[in-house]
Amino acid sequence: MVRSKPFSVITYAIDPKTGALSKRSGAPLAESFPYITVDKTGSFLLGASYGGHLVSVNAIGKDGTVSDPKQVIPTARNAHSIITDNTNRFVFVPHLGTDQIFQFRFDAKTGRLTANTPPLVQMKAGSGPRHIIMSTDNRFAYLLNELTATVTTLSLDEKTGLLTEVGSASALPADTKLVPAPPAPRRGAMSTTTSGRPTYTSRRTASSSTPPSAPAARSARSGWIGHGQANVSLEHAHRDSAARFAIDPKAAPWSCPARNRKPSRSTPSTRQAAPCRCGRSTRRARARTGSKS
Repeated sequence: MVRSKPFSVITYAIDPKTGALSKRSGAPLAESFPYITVDKTGSFLLGASYGGHLVSVNAIGKDGTVSDPKQVIPTARNAHSIITDNTNRFVFVPHLGTDQIFQFRFDAKTGRLTANTPPLVQMKAGSGPRHIIMSTDNRFAYLLNELTATVTTLSLDEKTGLLTEVGSASALPADTKLVPAPPAPRRGAMSTTTSGRPTYTSRRTASSSTPPSAPAARSARSGWIGHGQANVSLEHAHRDSAARFAIDPKAAPWSCPARNRKPSRSTPSTRQAAPCRCGRSTRRARARTGSKS
């Protein structure tokens, strides 16, 4: 996506053999979007605009071509991300400026969003909701709060599509010198492994990624997240902005006997996991430079 005027999204084809990208088409966007995603059918592009305070929907053709905006909905200050649940029936949009999560119903046939009832969940004042992900079983949502460096667990009612707060846990390591006050330990992004455990977050001010839960620390019944002790160091273009990263599901786990070994650089944009202190195995993480908003 292009975040300077004229705002647009570009479609690239991926060569299945080489992974090379080739530009196919471009389409206009309603605003500058720090976050876009595709629904579960691959038929619609959903976007959240931090500066435009809105969400939008564009259709996607079978050839990957994106249409002009089909729907634009003004919401509240600083819409920071947008996702569907795993059933593709509900959409959630964290808003950093108003400490809210907007709740929508999603029609996967038409791509239309309609406000759920109630239309939002009010979070703790000053928490700064940023990114949200669903658990693999679709029972819980995990919300990353940028300004307080916490992860909030919310349960999802599968019939109504409504979220209910369950609890929160710190996303900071126990031995950190950072505190959730200016300058805030701004959280960047959140991701999970294919098994759903553990859940990882990145911290933009410290160029690191932290798994707030070890595999045994999450309750399957309540979705509660506890804090793990392993850190992954990330290298990226903006050393204060570890905003995006991805977990490689095929990477071999590295074991704690190597915990005293210093991290080794593999490429200019990635670094192997830092020494582990948790006594458990974890996985390597790969980092990608993301936007700074």
